Amino acid sequence: MSNKSSITSILCLYDLIETMELPRIGRQRGAKMNLTKIRPSDDKLEDIYQRHVEFWEALKRHIVPFGQVMESDPSIQLAGTYRHSKGGHLLFRPAGQKAFARASRVMIDRGMTLDESVRQLGHTKMQLHESPWIGVLWDENARRMIIRNQGLVENLLLYGAGQHPHPERYELNLEYERATGHSVPSQDSVLA
Repeated sequence: MSNKSSITSILCLYDLIETMELPRIGRQRGAKMNLTKIRPSDDKLEDIYQRHVEFWEALKRHIVPFGQVMESDPSIQLAGTYRHSKGGHLLFRPAGQKAFARASRVMIDRGMTLDESVRQLGHTKMQLHESPWIGVLWDENARRMIIRNQGLVENLLLYGAGQHPHPERYELNLEYERATGHSVPSQDSVLA
């Protein structure tokens, strides 16, 4: 993302809304169509809006860099300091935001509040140039994002939050080894 003042893109925002609105567990056939193809009622739209205000407020409250950027004047382009050629912060890249939202959705589906899911996920290391993200979400040599490992990113975030994988049969160690050639780091080493 060459933009230095925005937190996300409009396309990513659309994906985040869809992710947060469609439960991961027990998706009903047609739920996506009901959300995206047929205009929801005004009350439903207001519920969606309020849930996303809550999501962004939780990010602002529990993820210090997010709070700093959201409180800053966009003209100083503070977001750009968290998104740069050495990687930067996972939550200032659309691929990281999408995986974070999916992990949050899994935790919500498991009975956690949105605020608690964001708080717990926020304890995971978020610097792309650090383990566990090198070779998974960040290509150190090419200095660019790797977007093909979204399920692995989601599950590493869940792992860092002390949650079991999604789906439960997901082989975190195997998938991490395929991506990096190494075993999954200990849970303590993925915590900030």
